[in-house]
Amino acid sequence: MDYTTNLDAPRAAWLFKMTHTSFGRIKWAPRYFILLDTEIRYYKDEYTDTPSQILHLSDVRQIIPLMDRPNTFRLEPTLDSYAKMKQPLTIECSSHDEMELWYQCIHHRLSLAPVFSPPSFSFPSKKRSAHHHHHHHNHNRHQQHLHHFFKKSLKSSSSTPTIPSHTSYVPIPSLSQQRRGVIIPTSLMPPSPPSPVPSASLHPLDLPSSSTTSSPYFIN
Repeated sequence: MDYTTNLDAPRAAWLFKMTHTSFGRIKWAPRYFILLDTEIRYYKDEYTDTPSQILHLSDVRQIIPLMDRPNTFRLEPTLDSYAKMKQPLTIECSSHDEMELWYQCIHHRLSLAPVFSPPSFSFPSKKRSAHHHHHHHNHNRHQQHLHHFFKKSLKSSSSTPTIPSHTSYVPIPSLSQQRRGVIIPTSLMPPSPPSPVPSASLHPLDLPSSSTTSSPYFIN
């Protein structure tokens, strides 16, 4: 399988998260992971809106590949965030190529931390002992856009059409006045409203009114 080499691009894939049962046994549960610029989150499935956990990469000190289990790596927390995490996040990938891709992308994001830069390496890299201080990032709307980009259960947003505010009353001669030839002076006639701009959505509220067009619209 071919993967793109853009390490800055967001990632989404089904991976396996290590958990412990009530009997102390290790269980590998499939979860839908999403890697953004400054955080990694996972869901029970790709249709769930609320993530099961959000891990800020500022709370991760290093990423370590496990030698005793293929295609698996662990995210070691910083000293400041170690108390908040019940256990380090351990992830297993479905193949070596996928594991290497996620390893490189996460390691690349950790290298962008302002406190320190990890040394250059060839996969798999050695453990680095440097600590980096805890810091927080403010997630803007672009971060939320990347999150929704990978969610397949997004509901398309609907925009409310704007109703034209220029409505005017135009007096119409009665039938008897028309027969007598009564003409309403133009000074009593209000100025004609501007022609509505055609809408590409063809929403019923966007159609021109029957008073400004000679051809009526028929809507089924």
